[in-house]
Amino acid sequence: MALERGQVWRAAVAIATGTFVKLFPLAAVAFGVWQRRTWRFALAMAVVLAGFLALPLAVTSPARLVAQYASWRATEAHDADELQYDCLECVKRVDGAGLYGGVMQQLRFWTGSPVPNWPVQVVGTLLLLLPLAWRWKDRDDAAFRRVFLCSLLVYVVIFNHQSESPSFVIAMLGVTIWWAQSARTRWQTTVMVLTVLFVSVAYSDIVPGSWRSEFFGRYRIKTVPCTLAWLAMQWELWRGAPAPGAAPAVAIA
Repeated sequence: MALERGQVWRAAVAIATGTFVKLFPLAAVAFGVWQRRTWRFALAMAVVLAGFLALPLAVTSPARLVAQYASWRATEAHDADELQYDCLECVKRVDGAGLYGGVMQQLRFWTGSPVPNWPVQVVGTLLLLLPLAWRWKDRDDAAFRRVFLCSLLVYVVIFNHQSESPSFVIAMLGVTIWWAQSARTRWQTTVMVLTVLFVSVAYSDIVPGSWRSEFFGRYRIKTVPCTLAWLAMQWELWRGAPAPGAAPAVAIA
């Protein structure tokens, strides 16, 4: 909202605040491409992030702060590395709790190998951003921007190696907005229905408990329909103009 109004400093503070609570809100910096003077937003983002990084100096020493950040980085690296191997074993456990692991987790299931996170995340990030370069001249198109917003909401869940079941509320928001403002063709509605069924209904009491734990939970099925929906969004971003009959463009405010 702040970026849409040209309030780059307020937007930078909002993104930094979210980032220092959970890392994935940093993905919102992608909205900076909408700015006519991208460098202004980049500068604001750099200054605000530096300020947030240095904020603990009010209560601790520089040496301790550096040690804390180093410890956090080591913990994150260890958890990510451990997850690559533990996720291969999770199919042997009958549970639906724990980390879902995103697209990377699904690849481990399919290949039976400890697929590392970062190469898949890099590919996903490139796929997310490439339409912005391909359709740069359309960056002011409200329909294009809405679909990109939806894509980003799904992306931060399915390419997050530490995503959990509640995280899919974010992805479902993106899928729902995408479907509501789309042309609602048969295939779009099919993707939406599959997403609702396998992300929400499949984990409710309507489904027998053994199915929920031994299949939907064990194999982290929520990721699959969300990934299909995300690929559909990316196709729309690449394709160009919205499909005939799509909802009229309304600027994000």
